[in-house]
Amino acid sequence: MQENNTALFIDRIHAKWLLFFLILLTIIIYLPGFRGTFILYDTPQLVLSDRGAIEHPLRGIKDLFIIHKGLTFQPVRALSYRLDYLLWGTSHAGMFAHNLVLYILSILALFYLVKRLSSDKTLAFLTSLVFAVHPLHTESVTWIAARKDPLSGLFFFLSILVFIYAVDGLKTKKWIVCWITSFILYLFAVLSKPTTVCLPFVLLLTSFFRYYKNERFRTSILIQIPYWLVNIGGAIVLFFAVGRLDMKYNWGNIYTSILNIVKIFKNYMVKLFFPYRLAHRYFVDVSLSLKEPEVIISLIISLIFIIIILYSIFRKKKSAWFAGLLFIACYIPVANLIPLIIQADRYMFLPLWAFAMALALVFILLLKWKREMILIVGVIILFYSGLTFTRNIKWENTETLVMDSLRDPNYHPTLWYQLAHYYIKSGMRNEAKDAALQAQQQMPWYDQPYYMLGEFYEEEGRLDKAVECYNTLLEMGKDTTSICGRLVKLYVQKKQFNMAIQYYNMMEEGTVEKLVSGVRIFRKTDKDLSSRYISELMSHDDLSRKGTVFVLQSLLESGNLLEAIKWVKDMRSSTPEIVSFRKLYIDSIAANDVKELDDLKQEVKDDISAGLFGLAIDKLEFIHLLDSQYVTPYLDIGEHYLGRGDYTEALYTLADITHDTRKDSLFFLLASIYDSMRVFNDSAAFYYKRVLETTDDVGLRDRAEGRLKIVTSRKPSLKEMYAMAMEYYHQEQYDLALPIYLKILDYSSDQANLLNMIGNTLINLGRPEEAIGYWKRVLELEPNSVDAVFNLGLAYARLSNSKQAAEYFEKFLKIAPEGDNRVSYVKRWLFRFE
Repeated sequence: MQENNTALFIDRIHAKWLLFFLILLTIIIYLPGFRGTFILYDTPQLVLSDRGAIEHPLRGIKDLFIIHKGLTFQPVRALSYRLDYLLWGTSHAGMFAHNLVLYILSILALFYLVKRLSSDKTLAFLTSLVFAVHPLHTESVTWIAARKDPLSGLFFFLSILVFIYAVDGLKTKKWIVCWITSFILYLFAVLSKPTTVCLPFVLLLTSFFRYYKNERFRTSILIQIPYWLVNIGGAIVLFFAVGRLDMKYNWGNIYTSILNIVKIFKNYMVKLFFPYRLAHRYFVDVSLSLKEPEVIISLIISLIFIIIILYSIFRKKKSAWFAGLLFIACYIPVANLIPLIIQADRYMFLPLWAFAMALALVFILLLKWKREMILIVGVIILFYSGLTFTRNIKWENTETLVMDSLRDPNYHPTLWYQLAHYYIKSGMRNEAKDAALQAQQQMPWYDQPYYMLGEFYEEEGRLDKAVECYNTLLEMGKDTTSICGRLVKLYVQKKQFNMAIQYYNMMEEGTVEKLVSGVRIFRKTDKDLSSRYISELMSHDDLSRKGTVFVLQSLLESGNLLEAIKWVKDMRSSTPEIVSFRKLYIDSIAANDVKELDDLKQEVKDDISAGLFGLAIDKLEFIHLLDSQYVTPYLDIGEHYLGRGDYTEALYTLADITHDTRKDSLFFLLASIYDSMRVFNDSAAFYYKRVLETTDDVGLRDRAEGRLKIVTSRKPSLKEMYAMAMEYYHQEQYDLALPIYLKILDYSSDQANLLNMIGNTLINLGRPEEAIGYWKRVLELEPNSVDAVFNLGLAYARLSNSKQAAEYFEKFLKIAPEGDNRVSYVKRWLFRFE
């Protein structure tokens, strides 16, 4: 491609030594990848998801070529994993070696492609060198799940190379073989990764670059028709058979989409030239206006790029315009034309070919200008190689990758959620919860952290917080039946049966979840209805773990031990959970062996020590079937809740104790809880009096009498009540904070602030309709209250009233102070739903 074919020193080196250098350098900079582990979506979602395929790699291969609705179709990549299972099982080192070999082969194919295309060995070597060492390729090579990039890239480069052989040999008999081979290689590329559909565009460019005004030009265009037909057929499959018509412009309008396409292009340009502080996934802040500084900068960079291409065409610099148009052709499939607002390093695998060629052209000009410029070229290559080597080290495991990615100022908040998953698998529960909270705070529109946090709060026994998470998921329109089942369980624990029935009525009829929820609600209040649900569960075709537990519980509660034994032995399921329950609830009971029960009681003690009160209470429900007098853990949990200030959960826990044993201790604990609240003095006094009526313990009586005198004389001030309400609010005990706020409202002069806090409390309790009324009262007092305007938008969004939500969010953007971290959320919401 050099207009002045001045021989450079690289031309005098034999091709085999150049290729040896490329292979050796690539292996060296990717050596740290061999010490890595499976990360992120490697397991269990993709690479290690099919246990049957792992155990029997050759079984069911034809199924890989069946299109499944809603899924991407990449059977060649799936086949490559089958080869791994056959050769070395699920060894990460073996799978990484496979990736690396594919990458090296794609580099070699690129070398011969550029050499054949340009007849310039120097350009071919420098292009392949930049392509080999560029840090953006780390993700495509080191991440096992990203194998589709080097795999499809290899077929992509080979298809173009063999196509050129076919056109060059049109006058020979072998051209048809080369052409068919090229077409087959293209099919393999598309079946490895769909973004390789850009290949016909690249072939079109190649024909203009290499054969324009040549007798072969017309033929080279005609034999490309089958490639274009594959693209048309692939589009039909993508949008209809696979079911991707849901990828439409409901995330914004054409105007905002173009703004963000341009901005993402600028981001990629920056990363290509300065691949420093890379991230596994980047957050793209949605732009809504042409006036934003970042949009203006992006437009300028895009304009410069276009001017360079036009100048190259005008000045007939074939190599330059080819590289520029080649970048566009390879970039279009990942340019966010469908507005997914995604930026990732791996998407630059094919466009990087064009970037590497353009940079190689610059290197050649420098070397022609002055031979000593080899030092600058060497420093750039060394810089890229060093970054790639260190980036491989960061890919050692999920934690090292995510923590390094978080250094990039534009990291995507989903990284926190991925980190939380890693911590859960590693048994680091507290770290997992902190990471999930970070994800939820930075992405209030993202559903997965709410599921995770809801489960954490359930385990800890923080029922109100769990309810809040699940209500948010319902407002997002997620799986209603499953989430309502969780809410039923929580409201039954809270003894709020009316609320439990409300969510029960929202569940899909006939599902295991609804039957289980019915048993939860009616087992204590309507035995006939509960028995009917049990019968339906016993005959259900899709009996879950929950269903099995409730059948066993109900049969044992009713004293039908023999029926329980017979049912478990006859049931079709033999999952580990069912076997475990049979061992604990049937075999050990029938044999009068209490060891398993004692082990379960020890687990309860361990859970209480670890602060996992929700898990402890779940196990206590099972223990009560066999030992109804085992109430001490309830008192222990109540005391722990009291100690950490979770008064609401303490009251819910103690409500489960319905036995006469140790009533004085129960009454004293209840009195202490209300006493600690300081503003519920009447309730505290009531239970202290009950202690005096029931206890024979002189010490307990003296303590109760002393506290009774204090609570009956204590009259909290308005300031004290407000401080206590704020304390409950910050402790996320909204049930306790709300009545105090409402009581203060009758006396406080700071109405706007108080009304805002009441609205915040109500929405945290999952009552956005009521919260709206209070925030509107705030706006009557302070029309430009930023918090009230934002909260009204959020409340209407949760009620799926997009029109009202957009009205308040647009007002918020106009009045929000600079640096308000809620602006990003509002802009993204408007982009998605307007």
